[in-house]
Amino acid sequence: MSSTRRVNDGQRRKQNGWASATEFDELRGLNGTAVALKAELFDDAKTKELLYFLQGVSLLPGGVRRIASELIEMFPERIGSPTMIKIGCKPGKRLTQEERAAIDEELNHSDTTWAILRRDVDSDTRELCQTSAADFLNVCLGRAEKGLETFIERVCCDPSVALLNEGKERTRYQEIAQLVLQDCGQLDENKSLFVQDATLEYFHDLMGALHEYKRRYEQRRREDFIETSVGTAVFEALDYALETGRSALIEGNSGIGKTTGLDGWIGMHLGRARIVKLKGITHRTGFFREVARACGLARGTALSPGKIQMRVEQFLQRSKLMLVIDEGQYLFPPGNRVYTPPELINWLMTACYNEGVPFVISATSEFRKRRAIIEKNTTWQSEQLRRRIRRNFELPQKPTKEDLLLVSEKLLPGQSRSAIELVAGYSMASGGYFQAITDTIDDARLMARRDGRDKFTFADLRAAIQDWRSPSDNALQRVFTDPPKARRAGRSGSVETESTVQTEEPFNDRLKAGCEPIKAIPRQQLSLVPN
Repeated sequence: MSSTRRVNDGQRRKQNGWASATEFDELRGLNGTAVALKAELFDDAKTKELLYFLQGVSLLPGGVRRIASELIEMFPERIGSPTMIKIGCKPGKRLTQEERAAIDEELNHSDTTWAILRRDVDSDTRELCQTSAADFLNVCLGRAEKGLETFIERVCCDPSVALLNEGKERTRYQEIAQLVLQDCGQLDENKSLFVQDATLEYFHDLMGALHEYKRRYEQRRREDFIETSVGTAVFEALDYALETGRSALIEGNSGIGKTTGLDGWIGMHLGRARIVKLKGITHRTGFFREVARACGLARGTALSPGKIQMRVEQFLQRSKLMLVIDEGQYLFPPGNRVYTPPELINWLMTACYNEGVPFVISATSEFRKRRAIIEKNTTWQSEQLRRRIRRNFELPQKPTKEDLLLVSEKLLPGQSRSAIELVAGYSMASGGYFQAITDTIDDARLMARRDGRDKFTFADLRAAIQDWRSPSDNALQRVFTDPPKARRAGRSGSVETESTVQTEEPFNDRLKAGCEPIKAIPRQQLSLVPN
C-alpha cells in the first residue's frame, strides 16, 4: 500500500509531512478509544478514574511528557531500584559489595547506559567496587527521563500491563483481557496473553505515585480556584449531576464567570467528566469534532461525520464520563426561520441520557428563546428534554461586590487595599465584572512594560482605568446603544424618531455617582507596592 509520508531522495518534503513527527505526540495526548478499552477491563472505580484522569491531563499542553516530568520532580525519593529505596541510597552514601551486587542485578547491567558507566571491563568485582551511590542514582534518573513517558502510555492503553496486585484479582484480569483481545482479533485464540505488573526497576511504586499525583493535581486546582457566588452555584449543579447521574441545566448571563466555574470544576474531575465548548456556528460535523477533541478521539478531515459520531458514542457509552456543554444555546439552530428539529438536542437525549451518560448544559437566556422558536415552527416539543433535565440551576444576575473584591485581591497580590477596591469598583461600575478586572490588569502591565518596568504600580492601574478603559467604555457604549434613524411609518403607524429612544447614562457619570472606590486619590498615594 502506498504512503504519502515517503519522500524520494532529492525531493522536498511537504510541510504536512512533518506532522507525523514524534515531537508532536505530546500535542495529541492518549487515544480515548484505547484508554476506554483498557479501563473496561477493571471493576475498581478508582482504577478507572485514574486512567481517565491521566488521559484527560495528556490532552492538555505538554501531554504525557508533562506527566512524566512532573512525576520525576514531585517524587525524587522514589527514583531508584528496590534495594536503593530500602537502604536509602543518596549521593555520598557508602555501599557494601553485597548492596552493589543487588542493585546491579536489579538494574540489568546490560543496558547501554550502564555499559558506558562501567569503564573497567577487566573484572566485574572491580567494576562494582568503583560504582558509587551517585552513579546508581544518575542511571535511574536517566532511565526515568527516557522511559517513564512510554511506560505511562502502556499503563493507560496496553492490556498486557496489569494494574492489580498478585493473586485472584490479577488472574481474573488476565482472563478477561485475553478474552477481550481475542474477540477484537488482536490475539490468536491459541496463544496466551503475557501479563506484566505495572512496576519499574528504577521507579518505586509507580501506581502509588500516579494516585498521589492525581490527588495533588486536583488539590492544586482547588486551591487556585476563586470561589465566588457564581462559582459556588456552578459547582453545586455539576456536583449534583455527577453524584446522581442525572442531567441538569445551568442558566446565567454572559460575563459573570460561568465558564471559569466550569473549567475550575473540570480540572478537579478530569477522571469523571469532559467539557465541550461550542462555537457560534454549530453544525453536526463541527459539534462531533469538538466532542471528539474533548475526549481525545480521532477527528481528522479524512473521517466522515458518521465515523466521528460513532467513535464518540462508543467512548461515552464505555466510559460513562459526564459531558459538560458550555455555550449550550448553540445546540439549537440559529435564526427565526427554522423548520427542522434540533438534532443535537435529540442526540443528547437518546445517545447520551438513554445510555446512562449524564450531561450538563450551561447556557444564557438565549437557550429559552431558541427553544421557543423551534417549538413554534416545527412539530418538535421540549417535553422529553424537560423530563431528562432533572434540575434547573439559575445563576445570580451579576457578581456581588464581595466576589469582585475577592477576584481582584487574588489577581493583585502585593497591591494595597486601595488598589484592590479601585479595580473592583471600576469593574462593578462598568458592568464588565471579571473581564474588566483582567483587562485593567493587562493594560496596567502593558503601560509598565512600555516604560521599561517589570512590575506595574497603583499609578499604572489608575492610569489604565482613566486613560484607556473609561474612554473605551464610553465609545463602546455609543457604538452599541446609538438610537436608530428615523423611519417613515406605515399606513396605520406613527413616525419613530431619535427622540423616542432613551439612551443609557454615560459611563463617566455612572462612575462618579455609583462607584465609591473610584475617587480622588492624593498624588502621594500613587507609589504603592508593585505587583
